[in-house]
Amino acid sequence: MRILAAIAIAASLFAFSCAGDSTSTDGNVTVESSLANSTVSSFVKSSDRVQGGSIVDSITVTRVRVLVSRMILHPDNNADTTDSTNDKNIKLQPFLYVADSTGVRVVASAAVPNGTYEKIKWEIHRFSSSEAPSYAGDTVYRDFVTGDRYTSIIEGWLVRNGVRERFVYRSDATSNITIKFEPSVTASDATPLILSLMFDARATFFKDGEILDPADSKNESKIDNNIKAAFKANKKR
Repeated sequence: MRILAAIAIAASLFAFSCAGDSTSTDGNVTVESSLANSTVSSFVKSSDRVQGGSIVDSITVTRVRVLVSRMILHPDNNADTTDSTNDKNIKLQPFLYVADSTGVRVVASAAVPNGTYEKIKWEIHRFSSSEAPSYAGDTVYRDFVTGDRYTSIIEGWLVRNGVRERFVYRSDATSNITIKFEPSVTASDATPLILSLMFDARATFFKDGEILDPADSKNESKIDNNIKAAFKANKKR
């Protein structure tokens, strides 16, 4: 596993389908990304640590890229709405979630049936061996269609024993991430839904009071599990 490299995200057209019968798609949902807690520092002095070897004093994440194979908005079956979206899941085709130090950016936008939604599900899967060749020349996706077919790439800087160096963490781990909205959110033609999905760098590289060195293979499973919990969502407006 490892992290990422630099690149500007291109505007994409996201095809969608509805599980169940067809409905008018009068609402709209826009997904925005942002990077939270980009600098990870330890409160433990290097001199107080009992572990041997090199010590990572801090990590600063500059960019995160995650390959989302599908995104599903689950309706709130308990919502009191005249235009019910019960039993209908909105699916977007693969897209790249990008969060970096430049600030908030739009990573997905699509029409959706009017209704109230209680949670969002992301399926983070690798491109299949049959899909990979078609993306080989794509500047947006080419880092995800190498022989390893990564799902997440995170890049930044770390300070090790006082020396600053770049790092790239790449992961091929797959996962399904579900984030529940508190309270549920509503999309309609009169009220476009904007979802802010933050990626928490500290939640990724910090555990049990210690910074997880991305270059240490023993930390891979911990970092991969942390990535699943690093996404946080809220209704922006």
